Amino acid sequence: MVIENEMHSLWIIYSKESHHFIQDEFNLARTVINQTAISLEKARLFAEIRGLTQDLELRVVERTAELAQEHQKTETLLRLSTDLSAS
Repeated sequence: MVIENEMHSLWIIYSKESHHFIQDEFNLARTVINQTAISLEKARLFAEIRGLTQDLELRVVERTAELAQEHQKTETLLRLSTDLSAS
């Protein structure tokens, strides 16, 4: 099975009895293998997206905390400036 030009597995079709596989049987096997490869790639991409999403959510929380600190500092400076102007 090949995913993104990289070999991941080799499938062997075997029969206990002497049997010449016809083209339709090979086509069915190829379809099953291709669908398996697609499913595995989708699962890998889903896991990658989940990891990226978690990383992004963490970065948003960190940045929100940074902005809250900056907002608090700005409010303090504004209050001090207002107090100094009033006196």
